[in-house]
Amino acid sequence: MITVRWSGAFDAPATVSLARALDARGVRVTADHRGAADIRDIPLADRLWLTGRTTTHTQADVQVIDLAAVSVHAARGTAPCAIRLGPGLPVSADLAGISLLDDLWARSSDAHDTLICLGVSEKRIWVCPDPVWQPTGPIASETVPGAHGTVMFAEADAASVGALLTLWSRAFAPDDDATLIVVPRHGEEGLAIAAQTALEGRATIPDVVLVESPVSRERRLAMMMACHAVIAVAGGELATDAAAAGATVLAPTADAEALRVVHRMPLAERNPERVRGSAPTDPRGSGDDLAGGVADRLERLAARPRRAPRAVSRPSVVLEGAMRGAHSLGGVARELARELAARDDIDLYLRDPEPPALTLHDPVLIGLLAKSPPVVPDVVIRTLHPAPLDRPHARRSIQMLY
Repeated sequence: MITVRWSGAFDAPATVSLARALDARGVRVTADHRGAADIRDIPLADRLWLTGRTTTHTQADVQVIDLAAVSVHAARGTAPCAIRLGPGLPVSADLAGISLLDDLWARSSDAHDTLICLGVSEKRIWVCPDPVWQPTGPIASETVPGAHGTVMFAEADAASVGALLTLWSRAFAPDDDATLIVVPRHGEEGLAIAAQTALEGRATIPDVVLVESPVSRERRLAMMMACHAVIAVAGGELATDAAAAGATVLAPTADAEALRVVHRMPLAERNPERVRGSAPTDPRGSGDDLAGGVADRLERLAARPRRAPRAVSRPSVVLEGAMRGAHSLGGVARELARELAARDDIDLYLRDPEPPALTLHDPVLIGLLAKSPPVVPDVVIRTLHPAPLDRPHARRSIQMLY
């Protein structure tokens, strides 16, 4: 059995289902769900499963980083690391952070082909689409009464409906042939009151159909299938469900112009077969459907030869500061040194260029000051004031400003 440390977007139930399906296949998944936007979408049983699945990177055989939720810097240690690229097509600037990792998982065939064009070896690329929820039976599209023209779908709660209606009113004039359908998120009540409060002082806005009663997942999917675009206010499961249904998905950061672009598209192109850059031949399925391929890829994943062996892989970090200073910056430097000393993934060294003003009694700090730092450390962190103008001899440098 291998242990996988998966840092990802666990606000989507389909992602949790993939993790649990891997677990059932003998791949122990430890989930780092700090990047989740909102775990209220996750059923209680899955939420409890997640909270019991924690580990450190040093205990993992393989790491998986999901760029849709966390930074590439979440990769630590020397365990082989696969990275799932974010939605959309990669660009050359993306390669700076991911080129040293072992495996690149593209979310679509188009993203796979783009990586090859950017010079990435095909052996390091694999297509791993988003797992999507699969209904138990066929679902027919449902046209909402009152909808006309360009129809867009969104899910909102009392906290987000105001911003959504503001975006809608900026995108279209009241007499435009467009309709926004809004359903309550998490089955919340009081959405109409929150919307009315948000619209106080406005004369008119483009047509909005507000569905106040809770909507089942099957009905939500049927409604999205009849819409031209879905505004994924919070991302998560709504975005993956909508993409699998063939709808044009607008990101949470979409502006008014993005909505107008969909409105200007010919009717025949508003429900494209190629969704989010993904070709129709891409494998799409639930977490159970995708788990076999993911497990096989993880079993065969190994660190690239140029990576350092695990025993000597920890980066060297030199912290420069007034460790024996009596002023406030001395206290900041000592506190930062204690926090860094508690980490098990770096080799820490301290350097105090200022005359001592007090005597240290902390044995940890005393021992670190006595260590001789490497000639060219991996990182130098400076907490000095005023900030030195010279560049330290290090691969990376950080200057803290006060």
